[in-house]
Amino acid sequence: MNDRILIAWTTLPNKKRAIELAHTLIREKLCACAQIDSNITSIFSWEGEIQQESECRLLMKYTSSTHAKLEKRIQEVHPYKIPQWIYFEGNASNEYAGWIQGNL
Repeated sequence: MNDRILIAWTTLPNKKRAIELAHTLIREKLCACAQIDSNITSIFSWEGEIQQESECRLLMKYTSSTHAKLEKRIQEVHPYKIPQWIYFEGNASNEYAGWIQGNL
């Protein structure tokens, strides 16, 4: 396999939005798997004020060959002005990595 396995996450305002985005990204073959952690509390500085919000975290598993398209799509459809976009390279078994690649 030539592609590296990547894992990324973003946050969304609620579970409904996270599920909708996950379905879109998988249907468009931009990620092979999406997982949602609901009811996380985010505390952050925004426009000079400390904010606290309830959010959902969307974790995506994909390959390096879809990275640019996935990141662009997140920017296009995300409801936040500056979406959280954090990604890193992951290690996976050959079987699981093959499954990810086979679903993109």
